[in-house]
Amino acid sequence: PFCLNPRPQRLFAKGNIGFTMVEMLVSMAVLIMIMVLFVQILNHTLATTQTATKHMDIASQSRVVFDRLGADLAGMPAGNSATLVVVKDVGGNPAGSDALVFVTRGRTRLRGDVTNNAIRLGVRAYRVEAFADPALDSQPAPMLAWGDGTVTWNAPSSGTLQVSSDIAGALAAALADVIRQPATAAGNMVQFQPLADGIFRFEVCFLLSDGTLVSAPPTSVTFASLASSNVYPLALSPEDSADPNRLYVKALVVGVVGLDAAGRRLAGVNGSLLPQLAGVFHDPSASQTPLQVWDINTTLRSSLAPPNYPPPVLRGIRAYQSYYYVN
Repeated sequence: PFCLNPRPQRLFAKGNIGFTMVEMLVSMAVLIMIMVLFVQILNHTLATTQTATKHMDIASQSRVVFDRLGADLAGMPAGNSATLVVVKDVGGNPAGSDALVFVTRGRTRLRGDVTNNAIRLGVRAYRVEAFADPALDSQPAPMLAWGDGTVTWNAPSSGTLQVSSDIAGALAAALADVIRQPATAAGNMVQFQPLADGIFRFEVCFLLSDGTLVSAPPTSVTFASLASSNVYPLALSPEDSADPNRLYVKALVVGVVGLDAAGRRLAGVNGSLLPQLAGVFHDPSASQTPLQVWDINTTLRSSLAPPNYPPPVLRGIRAYQSYYYVN
């Protein structure tokens, strides 16, 4: 009843047994190309993300500096009890960073029968100073610092009127303490600490009451004895201005330059380039803001050329600025 076919039927047609060697090689080549493209895209994405993270780090540090500076300016008392002083090119470097100093006069009893009358000044200051940098195995590196302290100065004269006029002497002692001149310093009572380890350049320009932008501002009549070639007690009102046209400072324009940790590490390994980098960012001229003279994408890219400045260092440099209206 059952009939077995001695010739079984073919399950596959002739020629459809499997892939040929050529087809396998082509498939593997296409797969390898796709994997190479994927790895390149992934590496580019990772590099872009790392670069953005580094730039965000410098941007965050700049934001912290600008916020702290804005809070100090907002909290500065008005009137003759406080003043702002800018010391240009601290350390004598023609392209060095500036120091911004807030000085507030404290309560002091002034009596005519006291020969040595103490004048107490509260001081807050911003300046670039060398601190141990973790990115450089604790080697010293320039970074923006914030200082706070009280300077007590004994007036050499007696009497209420004379001691009041000697406030300039107390302010001179406070400034000497801030800019670290041991010959005249008041005991280094202003203690500095790092505020932004990635920022190595700090510059202050001035917007005047007539709308002009200058790097050397009108000075205060009250503290005219302090004014020198690089020390400027700011005139913040027309009544206190030594300018013949009664111009005064309406706003500060503060610029900073920073470098990420990887760039600082590389700059430190290659002959400690950070101080040299700070010198490349020149002082702005009249009618220029810091960012106008610190054009990283054009002028600085051509002047900061390898091998003195490695490309990773150049890619990590960022500059920012902010306006602060004081009137």
